[in-house]
Amino acid sequence: MTPPIEQMRAEVTASKAKPPSRILIDAKGPGGVKGIVVPRHMLHGTQHAEGMDKINAARAATYGADKRPPLTLGQMGQTHKSTLEEHFSKPVEDQIGIEKDALQKLRAAKHIGKTANTLDKSEKLDTVRHEHDEQGRTYEGFASKGIAGHALYTSGHGADEQRHVLNTCAGQTEGCGGGTDKSGVVDTSRGTCFAPNAESQYVNAAVRRACHAQAKHDPAMTKDWILAHTGSMREAASGADKRNARLLFRPNVVDETDVSSRHVIRGLNKQREADGKPPITANSYGKTNEMHDPENGYHVTYSNVGPKTKQGKSIAENIARDKQRVRSTIMATTGKGEDLVNDDGHKTPPKGSYMVTDVKRDSPMAKKMEKTITHAKYWTTGKPTSELSEAEKAEGPSGHFGPNGKPTTPDKAHFGHTTLNDTRYDYQKQHILHPRLVQVGKNEDGSPHMIPTDSRFKDEDFLPKDRFKTKNGKDAGHLLMTTPTTSTSTVQHQSAFTHHVNDGHIEHAKNNNGEYEIDPPHAQEASAGKEYAPPQPIKFMATGGSVQSGILHPSHRESQFDEYMGNPEMSFAAQFHLAHRRDPEEHEEAAPAKRAVRKPTRKMAVGGTVEPDKDTMLASLLLRRTPDSVSIKDVGVKEAPNLPIKAFVSPNGGSSEGLPIGGVDFQPLTAGHQMMPMQLGQPQGGLPPPPGQPGQPPQGGMPPPGAPGAPPPRPNQPQSNILAMTPQGQAMQAMRPNPQAMPQRPGPTGPRMARGGSTHDIYLTERKL
Repeated sequence: MTPPIEQMRAEVTASKAKPPSRILIDAKGPGGVKGIVVPRHMLHGTQHAEGMDKINAARAATYGADKRPPLTLGQMGQTHKSTLEEHFSKPVEDQIGIEKDALQKLRAAKHIGKTANTLDKSEKLDTVRHEHDEQGRTYEGFASKGIAGHALYTSGHGADEQRHVLNTCAGQTEGCGGGTDKSGVVDTSRGTCFAPNAESQYVNAAVRRACHAQAKHDPAMTKDWILAHTGSMREAASGADKRNARLLFRPNVVDETDVSSRHVIRGLNKQREADGKPPITANSYGKTNEMHDPENGYHVTYSNVGPKTKQGKSIAENIARDKQRVRSTIMATTGKGEDLVNDDGHKTPPKGSYMVTDVKRDSPMAKKMEKTITHAKYWTTGKPTSELSEAEKAEGPSGHFGPNGKPTTPDKAHFGHTTLNDTRYDYQKQHILHPRLVQVGKNEDGSPHMIPTDSRFKDEDFLPKDRFKTKNGKDAGHLLMTTPTTSTSTVQHQSAFTHHVNDGHIEHAKNNNGEYEIDPPHAQEASAGKEYAPPQPIKFMATGGSVQSGILHPSHRESQFDEYMGNPEMSFAAQFHLAHRRDPEEHEEAAPAKRAVRKPTRKMAVGGTVEPDKDTMLASLLLRRTPDSVSIKDVGVKEAPNLPIKAFVSPNGGSSEGLPIGGVDFQPLTAGHQMMPMQLGQPQGGLPPPPGQPGQPPQGGMPPPGAPGAPPPRPNQPQSNILAMTPQGQAMQAMRPNPQAMPQRPGPTGPRMARGGSTHDIYLTERKL
C-alpha cells in the first residue's frame, strides 16, 4: 500500500535533517595537516556505546588531564623496547602480575573493554587455522587492530584540550589513504583502503581502534599498553597450548603502528623454550622497515612492487622502488650497504616477496605457468658505466657467477650482469613458489573446498634445499607467483603491479630449465620514456545502498572489510593495496630514480595518418566522455523519471502514417509509435488550439482528420502506464477521481442541472510532488 503523501514528505524532511555520519575536526598533524574527517559515532558515540569524548574523561581521571603530545613511531618503539627489556628481566610471576595491572589500568581508562584485551581473533577462513606443524598441531590466529591511515589523538582534557592527527600508515600512498586536500584535511574514506568502511559502519570497531591508537601514542599510557599486550599474547598462547594448537599473530593487518610485537614474541618465546613449549609465530606482509627475523619466529613477506616494464612500456613508480626491492629481497642490507641484524646480533635473511601476474586464476594458462615456471631471472634497473665502482669495473662488461662467486655458464649461474648501451644491468635468480592450497571445509557437493594459503611462514618448508645464492653469500628471497582472485575484472588484471605472462614466457621456461625472465635489459631500453597506462574500468554508481567487496565471508561483518591486508590471496584489493605501500626510504630515492629514466629520440612519421588500435579508441571514448553524458546503465529506477524526454524524428518522414518509429510504445495496437492519441487530431476538451491559423494544423504538423494525407481516425487508446510504475506516478494516481467509485444518481442519461445553469468539463492539473 502506498504511504500517504504527508508521510512521504515527513520521511524526506527527516532524512535531510539527519546529521552527517562523518564530521570534520580541527586538528594538527605532520605535513601541514590541519583537520581530519572521522565517523561521528567514533567521537560522540551512540545511545548504546560511548564515544571518545566520554572515554577521554575516564582517561583524564586515570592518567591525568595534562597535555601530552603524541609519540612518534620511533619514540614509541624505543620506549617499548626498553620497557620490555626491563620487564623480561624480572621473575615470570612478577611479570604476569605487572601485565594484569597494566591491563586493568587501561580498562579503568576505558581504552580497553571490561572483558577484552589488546588482541582480535582472526577470521574463521584464515588459512592458518588449516595449517599443521611437524607434530600435527593446528594454528590459532590473532591480530591487534588500530585506525588505518590517519587517527585522531586528543592531548589533555576539557577546555584546553588539543587535537592531533596521527599518521598510522607510514607506507600509505595518496591512492590508498585519500591524501591531504588543499585545505589540509585528511579523510581516509576518500582512499581505496577498506578499513574505514568498518570504522564508519560499526561504532564498536571505530571506538576500539581509536582507543588502541591513542593508548599506544600517549606518553603516559604507552608503557601500560605494551605490558598489557604482552599479557594478552601470553594468555592467548597458553589457551592454544591447552587445545594442542599453536599461536600465530598477524601484526599490522590494518594500520602500520606495530613496531614492538616482535620484542614481545622474542621475550615470550625464550620463556616458552625453557618450558618446552612451541614458539609463538608472527606472519605479515609489508614494505616498511619491519624486521624479518625467522630465528625468533617473526616472518615478514615483502609486498609485490610490480614490473618495471610491461607490454613495451615502463612503469616509473616500480622503477623508483627497485633499489629497495633489491635490498629487502636479495641483499638484506640497509641503505648504507650494512647487513641487517636482529636483536641477538645475528644476520637476518632476505625476505620472500609477493608477485601477482595478470593470468586468470584456475585458467589453462595458470596451470601451464604452475607446471612450467620454477624460478625467475630478475633484472635490476640500469646503472651508467660511468657510475660503476672499481670492483664493478673489474668484473668486465658481462659475467655469470655460481653460488661460490666464481664465473660459470649462464645456465648454471645464480647471479650476473651484462652491459647494453653503456648501461650495466644486474640479475639475480630466485626460486618461485606457486599458490599452495589448503582445505577449508567442503563444497555443497561434498568435495573439499580448497583455497590458497596466506601462511607465508610455511614457505620455507616447500623450497629446495639448494637455494640460489646472492652476491653477498645469502639465500636469495623466494617469489610467490600468484594470480588475482577469481572475482577480479579483466581490466584490473592489467594493473601496473601485475606481471605479464603469455605463451612466449611458457616456451622460454621450457627451453631454459623453468626460467621466467623479469625486466630484461632490452625491454627496459625499448620502453624507456614510454609510460604504461593501465586500462580504466567503467564505474557504476549505486544509490540507496552500498556495494561491498566479498573479501572473506559475508557473515564476518566488521572484519570482512580490513583483515584483507593479512590475507591477500583472498582479495585483489589487498594485492593492490600491499603493492602500493611505501618504504620510508623510498621517498628520498623516488626523484633520482625518475630522473635516471632516459627518453629516446622521438621519430615522427612524415605524411599519412596513424590509426589507433581498438583498445586505444575505447579508452579515449571512456576517458573523454562529456560531463552531461548519461549511460543508461548508470541510471536507477528512481532517477529515470527525472531524465529529459528524448524525442525521435524519423529522417525520412516516418511511416506511411507520418509518425516516427521506435521509442516507447504509447500505441499498443500500432507498435513502435511514440505519439499520444490526442496528438493525432484536433485538441480535445476545449484545450487551446496549436499555434498557426485557426482551424489549421501547426506548421510542419499533422493535417486534421479527413484532410488529404491524414491518417484514418482511430478509437481512443489507453495511455502508457509507465508513470504509474514510479512513486511519483502512484501518488498522482491516488489523487485522481475514480468515476466507478462515485455514487450514481438515478435518472435519464446526460447531465442534470438547475434551470439557468451551464455545464463545463473538469480538468485536473497534475503537479510534481
